[in-house]
Amino acid sequence: MATGRRDRFGGWTGIKSQPTGFFRTEHVDGRWWLIDPVGNVFLSIGLNHLSSDAMRGPENIDVFTARYGDEKTWIKRGLVPDLEAWGLNNIGWTQENCVRYEPLDPLKRKRPHHPRRRWGKRTAIWHDRAWERERYDWAGLPYCHNLNFLMNAFYWDGTPWVSDYIPHYPDVFSQFFEDYCDWVARHFCTEMADDPNLIGYFYSDIPD
Repeated sequence: MATGRRDRFGGWTGIKSQPTGFFRTEHVDGRWWLIDPVGNVFLSIGLNHLSSDAMRGPENIDVFTARYGDEKTWIKRGLVPDLEAWGLNNIGWTQENCVRYEPLDPLKRKRPHHPRRRWGKRTAIWHDRAWERERYDWAGLPYCHNLNFLMNAFYWDGTPWVSDYIPHYPDVFSQFFEDYCDWVARHFCTEMADDPNLIGYFYSDIPD
């Protein structure tokens, strides 16, 4: 049986491939693996919804400020040591639920359309802002980033920029959609394309 240890990306040195400087997939001995930048297999064990938002409300901002002072210090001295102590090796979806409220139902349903959504008081969600390259750099861990090409998660509706419609299914053959995807890619991919910690991208948040 192969033995090995963790490398600086959290990959396992017991199975090796060629280093390329970036994460990729490879078929090794009949099985698909994630391969980390230095050529070792990588088992993704990460955590979503990493955010300091819950600690920056009016009731506890003084505690956050006294303990950390700013976002960078919280990530480097608070978040990352916890993730490493728990055996986690990467960052997933980073936005957190920052506001819950009782939504208007544009379809005027008489009963829940799905039991796990639990239509009723204080069920809709707003997320805080997604992480950008700077915060990933402060963490120094491998990560996946969301490129929100399709805003089709159905919370009704968690996003503050849409208030009058159900999930957004754009005309994917339109010039507008092409231009929008280009804008999203320019905004994030140009900052992250050369980052060896980037595992890959999501293209939407939990589409229903």
